[in-house]
Amino acid sequence: MANNTRPALTPEILVPRIGDYMVEKGVVTVNETNRAEAYRQALKQKGEYPPPIGQVLISMGYITREELDQATAEQILLLRESLQRSNQMLEQRVQERTAELEAALSKLADLNQLKANFIANISHELRTPLTHLKGYLELFLGDAFGILPQDQKDILKIMKQSSDRLGQLIEDLILFSTAERGQINLHLQPVDLYDLITKSKGRYLERAQEKKIDFRVDCHRSVPPVQADPDKKCHTPE
Repeated sequence: MANNTRPALTPEILVPRIGDYMVEKGVVTVNETNRAEAYRQALKQKGEYPPPIGQVLISMGYITREELDQATAEQILLLRESLQRSNQMLEQRVQERTAELEAALSKLADLNQLKANFIANISHELRTPLTHLKGYLELFLGDAFGILPQDQKDILKIMKQSSDRLGQLIEDLILFSTAERGQINLHLQPVDLYDLITKSKGRYLERAQEKKIDFRVDCHRSVPPVQADPDKKCHTPE
């Protein structure tokens, strides 16, 4: 009957290629380890668990117990030193990678700040000429420079609407840059949802009809107000 009993656990089992190590150290020869390995393979073919190669070398009289213990201890120490070096290299790599990520994050923060500053500056620069343009349009529409024909006034009204839209976009850009810097302040107060929705409907109903879109709003007058900042509006493109 085959012996299926596993060999006793020994420190040698923790050390890989102990036979090769003892050959390198000159404790045994290649032929001796080959014979020991051949004996182990023969046991495997019989269905038995072969003992570690060091035990076989002892049983064959090629080495002593002291030599095996010495080689095993040396191998364990070498493995521990290798593990320590690997841990140190891994820790160093983690530190380097962490430093790289921190540098990238800092650069990203600088770029975000630069973007926010650029948007804020360009928005403020656009405000001044737009203010002049809107002012003159209002003067023309108010007949400050003489009465204009109705067709010309209609054109000026379209220009006024476009300038108002552009002004609102500029305000949105300024609000965006302020929010990016975390400096946005909300002044909450009751906002009438019905009034807000009704105004939105009036703004887009004509455009929807021009495009043959069925645009409906179902909102009851008694809908309760909400706490919001009426100056912080979301403006969609015309």
